Amino acid sequence: MDYLLKNKIIETTAISERVVEGLLPGPQNEQHKVVKWVALLLSTGAGLLLCNRYLPLGLHSVIILLFSTALGFSAYYLYLRGQAK
Repeated sequence: MDYLLKNKIIETTAISERVVEGLLPGPQNEQHKVVKWVALLLSTGAGLLLCNRYLPLGLHSVIILLFSTALGFSAYYLYLRGQAK
């Protein structure tokens, strides 16, 4: 799809191919988005399971969800740092 869009932009305007490639997201960016959402959904799901296990629902449930979501963000950050090296 990106290939077709890139060719259509190049045909209709006088923009160079390098500029168009810079505008379109690369496959690496798409992979990072998928990893981000997987990390966030898994960590939030784990937080919801913990909240369900340790009833009654209350303030501690909100804290569990906050920490689990923060853990997902930190896992994504560590993944990005590992990819940069």
